[in-house]
Amino acid sequence: MSGYIAPFYLQQFRLPNGLPLAGGSITSYSNQTSIPKALYFDIALQNACPNPLSLDSAGFAPEFYLGEGLYTLVIKDSFGNIIATRDYVAGSVSS
Repeated sequence: MSGYIAPFYLQQFRLPNGLPLAGGSITSYSNQTSIPKALYFDIALQNACPNPLSLDSAGFAPEFYLGEGLYTLVIKDSFGNIIATRDYVAGSVSS
C-alpha cells in the first residue's frame, strides 16, 4: 500500500494573526478519538514520523504522508496550546 501526501494546507502552519507557528507541533489521531495514528516520511508508509511531529521555526512541517483511513490532526503552539483541530482528514484507501 502507498500513502497520500498531506494536502498543501497541512505543510505550513500559522497563528490566527498570520505569524508562522514556530516550534509548534501536529499530533495525529484516528478520526475523532484519542488513539494515536501514524504519519509517515515516505510514500511506502515504512518510515513513521514522530507523534507529535515538530514544526520548524517558520511553521513548516516536514513533508509527510497519510496512511489509510481518516485522521484528526491537532495543531499546537510551542507551549502545547491547541491552535486548531482538523477532523476527517482523509488518508489513503486500501486497494
